[in-house]
Amino acid sequence: MREGRPELSFETWWVLFGIPVFTMLIAWIGFVSKWRTVQYWQVRLLVSIVMAFPTAAALLACGGLAYIQGGGIVHDVLGFYGDGFLVSLVGVLSGVGVAIALRRWFSLAALAVSTWMLLLFGIMASAAD
Repeated sequence: MREGRPELSFETWWVLFGIPVFTMLIAWIGFVSKWRTVQYWQVRLLVSIVMAFPTAAALLACGGLAYIQGGGIVHDVLGFYGDGFLVSLVGVLSGVGVAIALRRWFSLAALAVSTWMLLLFGIMASAAD
């Protein structure tokens, strides 16, 4: 424990990052189940791209956590958090338009996960030494 900073346990971090992964898994299942109801392939492609960003951000966080928990050392912590922040930011910006235009629950779930991951990466980057 660092002086003046409480450290969170690995279990807490797995909950913080695992819930978005689980949410995106459910969102992908919902999107794929509605695949045939989407009339235009361009909309399918756009939604797939927009949903890929929060999925990537959540998997990036979980992969980094697994690496650290396994004993690995991340030398450029701020760069890692910056990459996650950037992926999440693109997910939020693109997700707003798609969520407003389509108003499907899986688009809203993707926007929520992007926003959550943006906040987490932002907080972690601000706390990095």
